[in-house]
Order: sequence, then C-alpha cells, then structure tokens
Amino acid sequence: MKKADDLARSAGMARRKPLWPKFAPDMPPILRDIAVAVCRELLDPGIDAGIIGNSTIDPAVNPDPEKGGYSGRPLFPKALKEVGGAAARLNGGLTLVGNGGIFDGHDAYTMMKQSGCPLVQVHSAFPYQGPTIARKMQQELLEAMDRHGMRHVSEIAGPTAGRPTAATFRTEAGPGCGTGWLRRCAAAGSLRCPRDRRWCG
Repeated sequence: MKKADDLARSAGMARRKPLWPKFAPDMPPILRDIAVAVCRELLDPGIDAGIIGNSTIDPAVNPDPEKGGYSGRPLFPKALKEVGGAAARLNGGLTLVGNGGIFDGHDAYTMMKQSGCPLVQVHSAFPYQGPTIARKMQQELLEAMDRHGMRHVSEIAGPTAGRPTAATFRTEAGPGCGTGWLRRCAAAGSLRCPRDRRWCG
C-alpha cells in the first residue's frame, strides 16, 4: 500500500490537503480496528487525523432505523465507547477526533478525558443552540480545565493521545492576538492564549 504522501506525489501534486477520514460508530470492533490500522499505515500524523462517530442505525439508540441514521445527545454514550476503543488501538499514533452527541463543554471534556481523544467535533448541537454554542462550550471547557489544574487542552486526553500540531488549527488570528501568537501557541500544543486566556484556533 502506498502512503497518502506517495500517492499525492505520483499524481503530480506538490502538496496535498490533510485527510481526515470519518468512521461510523456502528462498525464492528474488528472492522474498526482494521480501519484504524490502515489509517496508521497510510496517513501522516503531522497533518492527518481520524474521526470516529456520526449518525447511527443501532436500534438500541435509534428508535426507527428504517428512516436512516440517528444523531444528537442520545448517541453520546455509544460514541464515547467507540472513540475510546479506537483511541486505545491508535495509542497516540494518529490524532483522533471524537464525534457524537456532544452538546456542551462538559460533554467535550468527558469525551476527551474518558476516550483519550485530543479533539472533538460538534454537529447536532448547532441547530439546537445556535452558533454561540462554540463560545459557550469553549468557556465551559476552560472552566473544567481550571477545576482540574490544567493549562493546556492536550492535558485532558493525556500524553498518549497524540498532540494536535499547528497544521490542525485555522491560520487566521484568534480574538485579541496576532497570527504570530497563534502559530506559537498551536506549535506548543496550547489552545489557550497566554495573553488573555482565550483560545487561538
């Protein structure tokens, strides 16, 4: 198998965009482990990542699988278990993004702490709570970090979770700071601005 970088070069691409494949939480553990192994083999941990969690047709969560995938808060316990299984398999070899039923900063903290993923993705919470949920979740997550004496988001998932690099984050400046601060903070693994305690990315 060719790695993603080799495939890009063979196609004449000077650079390639990051690849973040996403896997459903309904995958049997054996298939999930195979998918994780392939990602570790082919992807670049410096810029790529894997996402676990999406809608589910599991009848234990979905009241009517015939109508398609089910998402939202009821998915969280299942997503937490699946992300944890994938994180244990990866053991820090690739950045893992937890997704599924995350509606507030507490959910985000729990997903990162209990499953061992350094990043989370939010979907269903936006139409229910609006775009301001991002700022609200950010503040709730910072408060949880303060309660546990943490200075960096990377501390939540632990040292084996893999640290997101500067390429993981957006390149525009965060509130109240310049791009120079953004690059330095992200490269150091910190999402909290050292100047005003806000996030850079």
